[in-house]
Amino acid sequence: LENDLPEDANEDILNKKFQDRISDVALLQKEGGSGLVKAMNIIKYDFGDEKNTFSIIAKDGKCKIDISFNLKGMKKSILLVEDYEEKAKNILSFLKSEFPDFTTNRCSSYNAAQEEIFENSDKYDLILLDMSMTTFDLASDVSGGIPEASAGQDILEGMFLRKIPTPVIVVTMYNVFGRKELTAFDKELAENYPQNYKSYVFYSSQRNEWKKLLKSQIKKILNIK
Repeated sequence: LENDLPEDANEDILNKKFQDRISDVALLQKEGGSGLVKAMNIIKYDFGDEKNTFSIIAKDGKCKIDISFNLKGMKKSILLVEDYEEKAKNILSFLKSEFPDFTTNRCSSYNAAQEEIFENSDKYDLILLDMSMTTFDLASDVSGGIPEASAGQDILEGMFLRKIPTPVIVVTMYNVFGRKELTAFDKELAENYPQNYKSYVFYSSQRNEWKKLLKSQIKKILNIK
């Protein structure tokens, strides 16, 4: 990033000020509202790596800002949308085992998932989405509300309308949706929501094939070797 300096700017004086300000972290924190504090917090903490750095230098009539990201160290974040406790527990355990550096969050109802995805989608690199779920979290409604058979598809529709680009893997225990077989439903989702929908995984509590498939799909979508 760079901007033009005023013609009468003294680059040596500016560089000394830049260095002094960046080096005096205690002063920056004390000021609180400083733009440098905000920049440092975003680069180091919002991106999850304190090794990320930035520098400011005045040179050749320009004010130049260099930002260095440790891409290898950047944490990935996954949102799991699942209302069935046993299934959610198994998936979260799998994620912790196979991707220990990832951060994970869970929504356990349709309404909670809509709110989280529509308002905080930029927090997540990937969404693991159940297709049918209850309307409310059990904490807010003892019954969980009315079961929504098309909740996952409705969420995909909402993401499409809001142009939310986060990729989605559907993780389901069912092989029939309405009158559609899972393979036909997979094709329909891919055609209607190509920006988001990437694939599906058929989950089974009795078998472990889903783990291998989900692992390979996560690595492919997030470009992990």
